[in-house]
Parts: sequence; structure tokens; C-alpha cells
Amino acid sequence: MQKECAMKSARWICGVLALGVALTACDQTPRNDTENKGLTQDSLALVALFNATNGPNWTDNTNWLTASVHSWFGVTIEGDRVTALNLGNNQLEGPIPPELGNLARLEFLDLDLNGLSGPIPPELGNLARLEFLTLYGNGLSGAIPTELANLSELESLYLGENQFSGAIPPSLGDLDSLLALILVDNQLSGPIPPELGNLDALLFLDLRANELDGPIPPELGNLTRLKVLQLGFNELTGAVPPQLGQLTGLERLLLNDNPLSGSLPLRLASLTKLMFFNFEHTDLCEPSDSAFQSWLQRIDDVTSTGVMCAAPLRSLDQ
Repeated sequence: MQKECAMKSARWICGVLALGVALTACDQTPRNDTENKGLTQDSLALVALFNATNGPNWTDNTNWLTASVHSWFGVTIEGDRVTALNLGNNQLEGPIPPELGNLARLEFLDLDLNGLSGPIPPELGNLARLEFLTLYGNGLSGAIPTELANLSELESLYLGENQFSGAIPPSLGDLDSLLALILVDNQLSGPIPPELGNLDALLFLDLRANELDGPIPPELGNLTRLKVLQLGFNELTGAVPPQLGQLTGLERLLLNDNPLSGSLPLRLASLTKLMFFNFEHTDLCEPSDSAFQSWLQRIDDVTSTGVMCAAPLRSLDQ
């Protein structure tokens, strides 16, 4: 009984201390109640992050929990609300606390290159103003939460080099403002959702080094602003859809290390800005068409299978 009471007492004391830190962190300049409430809420969320990720041992924790939140390393405040949190490569270790989802005015969140683990809390889907999210290069795992599709202002989503598993949520195709979707080097499986073809603004799509299977969806040909398409090192099968020839701004195309098969479509020759093309370690072959071969030779960097397609059989009446 004494042990249980002591544990309850400790938890109560920690809660009071956290609230006290948050209130102390708010600047003492007089403000209206709404401003004070918002900054207190944000401060509590930051305290939760500090406690969950071994804050005392961060590479840089300047002024955290000891001075006004306005002076905390990596924190940007505008109009008495936290708008940016930049703690990349700062030796954070542990889970991302769900309280981060309370940073209602957050626009920029960089937690990349740390030692974060566990799942992405679905509460991050509450960050309605978020434009940039990078969790790249951590040890995060589990499924990518469908709630991220609620981030209607998001322009960049970097989740590469983690241990995420399961399917790519088709609902990510609802992120109309997205410019970059980087999911490289995880354990994602299943097909590439055709819904990703709805991302009209997308410039960079990197799905390399996962366990994705099935065909390349022809809907990716709708991404007419795309500059980089990287699908290498997966288990994709079937033919390369000719619709990829519609990506006339494409500069980099990686299809390598997939069991893709058949002839490269002649329509790829429309990709006149392509500078890097890799389709080695596939079962793809090159058409012998002279215009296609001329296009292929003009690309700065090509890594191929070295296999020419067999000439099509001529009908008896030709």
C-alpha cells in the first residue's frame, strides 16, 4: 500500500511540476487569456516531448525548462503560439508523445536523424496548419497512420529510413498541396495505391527499398509536375505503363531491382528532360526502334539490362 501511494504521489508531483514549468516558460508580459491559454497548451506539449525523449541528454537543450519558452532551442514562436519545432539530429530518444498533436499552429516539424522509436501517434493528424514534416532517419515502426491525410496544408512528408510496415495509406492521395513524398527504406508492403496519382502538385516521389508489389499504377502518369520518380528495390511486377511517358518534366527515373518485365514503352521517349534512368536487375528490354534508341543515348546516365527486345513477328500479309 505504501509503495502504491508513493507511486501515485510521484505521478501527481510530476504532473504539478510539468504544469509549473509550462507556466514559468510563458513570458511574463501581460497578455489576454486566450494568448496565455494557447502558449500554456503549447508549452505543456513541449514538456511532454522533452520528458518522453530523454531531454536532459539531447545534444542541445539550451534553456529548455529553465527559461521562457521563447528562448528554447529549436522552438519558433509567432503570435504567442509555437509555429516551428526544429530538433533534427539532436539525439532525441524514445517515443513521439501524442501531446505534440496539441500544437495547433505548428507549420514546421523536423525531428529527423534522431533515435525516436515506436509508432507515429495519430494525433499528429490534428496539426491542421502543418506544411513540413520530417521524421526521416529514426527507428519508428508500425503503420503510417491514415490520420496524416488530414494535413491538408502539408507540402513535404519525409518518413524515409525508418521501420514502417504495412500498406501505404491510399488516403495520402488526398494531400493536394504535397510536393514531396519520401518513404524510402522502410518495410512497406502491398501495392502502390493508384490514389497517389491524385497528387497533382507532387515533384518528388521516392518509394525505393521497401517490399511493395504488384504493378506500377498507370495513374502515376497523372503526376505531370513530377521531377523525380524512384521505385527501385521493391517487388513490382508487370509492364512499365506507357502513361509514364506523360511525365514530360521528369529528370530522374529509377525502376531497378524489381521483377518488372516486357518492353520499355516507346512513349518514354517523350521524357526529353530525363537525365538519370536506371532499370538494371529487371526483366525489361529495350525496343530496337531507332527513335527510342536515339533518345536513350541522349540521357546523361543510363543503367540498363543490356537486353534488346526481340523484333516483333511480321504477319504473313506484310
